[in-house]
Formats: sequence, C-alpha cells, structure tokens
Amino acid sequence: MRSILIFGMLTVSTSLLACPDLAGTYQKCQLKDSTPSDRSSFSISQAIERKYWNFSFKNTADDDLLYRADGKYKYEQVRDPETDMTLSTSSVVYCSKTQLITKLEMKLDGMLVGRKTTSYSKAGNQLTIETKVFDGDEEEIHWEICE
Repeated sequence: MRSILIFGMLTVSTSLLACPDLAGTYQKCQLKDSTPSDRSSFSISQAIERKYWNFSFKNTADDDLLYRADGKYKYEQVRDPETDMTLSTSSVVYCSKTQLITKLEMKLDGMLVGRKTTSYSKAGNQLTIETKVFDGDEEEIHWEICE
C-alpha cells in the first residue's frame, strides 16, 4: 500500500512539473526578423485544476482563450446538408517540460485541408511563439517574440 501511495505522489508530481511557467503580461510582440507583430498586448495566467494545467490567454480585444493541457484529443464533425460535405477537426493541447503545444487538424471529406501547431515557451521575460501552418499544399513557420 505504501509503495502505491509513493508511486501515485510521484506520478502526480511529475505531471504537474511537465508544463512550463508561461504566466505574465506581454506588452509587445515582434516577428523573428524584428518586424512588429499584429498581436496586441495580452496576459497569460495558469492554474492546476483536477491535475491538469489550464492556461488562460487574455488580450485587449476580448478574444480570450483557455487551453487545458490534458493531452486528450477532441474531435468534432459538421456536415453541410446543402453540399453534403463533412468538415472534421481534431485538436489536442499538451506540455513538454519547456513548451505548451496546441495542435489543430482539419479535414474536408476525409482529405487534409489544414493543420496548425503552435508552441509557447519562455526564457526569462521573453515568450516565444512558434506557429506552423499547413494549408494543404505547403507549410509556413512563423516566430514571434513577446516581452
């Protein structure tokens, strides 16, 4: 019984430590080539709820986002009755020790039409946002550095 308790405590401790500390307020963002970003100032807060990290992104445009880093895929499917086409999405949010990672994939009638992967990491007071976007033909990568 004692070994089960110790194992449980280690498992919970490890999962809690697996996400980076991204909390802070970021006033300006720029692209990697020093060009100013379109991103407005925003803040990130994070808290543990039911053993998973929740990350809340709040900005001045009231476009708040909440990510739950539980590593579980979420699936949605919508069929358009007029065109008889089906749009399917899958998304997942998880952490490595140094990054919060969000992934979204979209398929139209089973064919991949888009994928977006965003990773957030922080060193000192700088938040780095790397976004990879695949539009069905080619992939583009964008970096933003926020302070």
